[in-house]
Amino acid sequence: MPKLFSAAANVTGQIQSRGATPNTFGADIGAAVAGFGGDVTAVGKVLNERSDRRSITDARAKFADFKIQSTQNSIQRQADDPLSGGYFDRERDAYDDEVSNFISGISPVARDALAAEMGTHKAATLTGALRFQAQETIKADTAALSTISTSLNADVFGGNTTVQEAINL
Repeated sequence: MPKLFSAAANVTGQIQSRGATPNTFGADIGAAVAGFGGDVTAVGKVLNERSDRRSITDARAKFADFKIQSTQNSIQRQADDPLSGGYFDRERDAYDDEVSNFISGISPVARDALAAEMGTHKAATLTGALRFQAQETIKADTAALSTISTSLNADVFGGNTTVQEAINL
């Protein structure tokens, strides 16, 4: 077989070599992937912020409806049983149950955003319940005093009781 080429060469001087860099081994690809990961993280953060804002906006609308319904429920409870004792405690327990049901349907972010407004509404609701209980107690006491007064007057004027006996009662 004939020789196609000759491998013999006369090399003189230094052998030239190219220096290896991190990019030679793919560092530039790694940097690009890391940059892409940062971009994905930034997009994810923006999407989460939008979702949180939407959640808070929806919760505010639901809370406005909740306040109306809660007030209607309170008025109904007042009409159902105004004169029995313990109205304030029953109102507080009913309100706490209503709030528990409401907050179970909203996100933790929305709960935090509504915390101050919910606290203000609870204070107003329970202040109203306390006021209602006091007014109903005064009405009941006034009615009872009127009945006692009428009865004593009848007894005194009917001759069944003396004025001094009526005073001592």
